[in-house]
Amino acid sequence: MAAMDGITLPKGIDSTMFIKKLSEVDSTRDYIIIVDRSASMKLKGRWKEAEEACKVLCHHACKCDADGITLYFFSSHSITAKSETPPYTKYENVATGQDVMKQFESKDNEPHGGTDLVTVLKDTFISPDGKPLSILVITDGMPDEPAEVSELIKETANNMANPDDIFVTIIQVGDDHKANEYLNELDEGLEKLGCKYDIVDVISHQM
Repeated sequence: MAAMDGITLPKGIDSTMFIKKLSEVDSTRDYIIIVDRSASMKLKGRWKEAEEACKVLCHHACKCDADGITLYFFSSHSITAKSETPPYTKYENVATGQDVMKQFESKDNEPHGGTDLVTVLKDTFISPDGKPLSILVITDGMPDEPAEVSELIKETANNMANPDDIFVTIIQVGDDHKANEYLNELDEGLEKLGCKYDIVDVISHQM
């Protein structure tokens, strides 16, 4: 396990693209954190694990991003008699780690629903100011549409002008084995999918 500011982080995270850019204090990039708030995040302390990882990483990301990071919480679109829930909630220009942690306590972001990773990534992959993007995804597992996620990543990578325009680091919380397999495929199998650039690295539960 790696430690940063006294908090234990997943083993191997030091070698990820997201952490490397943070360590370099690379202020030329936009930093984005995406947190899975699907119903399964309630299980086995996964939400707490996500919160702990986010607590230290967002603090460092905010230092690198002069206009503040972008923070997403995502699940799936749902409509009930009482309310309608969008597939994700987006917070822009988040300037401090404390501001990030406030959103973990918000009722809007309590775990519920499915895991619609495609919709949130589509929004994330558009750079509003043309800066390169460093994206961190904290999730417990298998997206609702795994093939669509892979296809979207492939299309995005193949449309990039430079190999470092977009980096996606995925940290898995929890021990869902199917998700483990899928995320490892994303980590190691992008070339087989026909990706021009390998833009994803994964720290799975198994790793």
